[in-house]
Amino acid sequence: LRWMGRCDEALTDHDKAIELAPEAVDPLMGRAMTQLCLHDLKSALRDLNAVISQPTQETPMHLLVLWQIHKSVGNDTQAARALEQAESLVSRPFDAQVVGMVRDEIDSETLLASAPDEREFAGAAYYVGLRAAAFNHQADATRAFRQCVDAGFKDIAEFDLAMVHLRTMDNELSRSQ
Repeated sequence: LRWMGRCDEALTDHDKAIELAPEAVDPLMGRAMTQLCLHDLKSALRDLNAVISQPTQETPMHLLVLWQIHKSVGNDTQAARALEQAESLVSRPFDAQVVGMVRDEIDSETLLASAPDEREFAGAAYYVGLRAAAFNHQADATRAFRQCVDAGFKDIAEFDLAMVHLRTMDNELSRSQ
């Protein structure tokens, strides 16, 4: 529903799923992404914090999403903390490169060129877009999110997240015109 711009309906569905399975993380993550689509950053932060507070779900990638939201709302201290936590959880070399790109230690082109396969490239493109969006580089963010989506790996979380960002950016552009 969120992909189709029906964010209010998607939010209702996520709320119902959370009621039925309060311990499940996927509906909580989905609700957080839907709240981003609706520009409800406070609620999205609350849900993302709940996601990463579950030991089995705390991943560097969840924390990078949390970093971007904190960065977007000007909460640099919390953003830095999320980035440090992400770095401490990295177990794969390519994930370390993704975190390094977010930290501005590796440029985005180097990261994308070093992706071991097309699936990793698609995921990395999302994080390139995430970083660009955090610093209000909207054209770069749009291009990177589009690369992620165009790769066509609908089964990776980054695809869904990139779709949310693209829809949100389209909505913002429509409102400003």
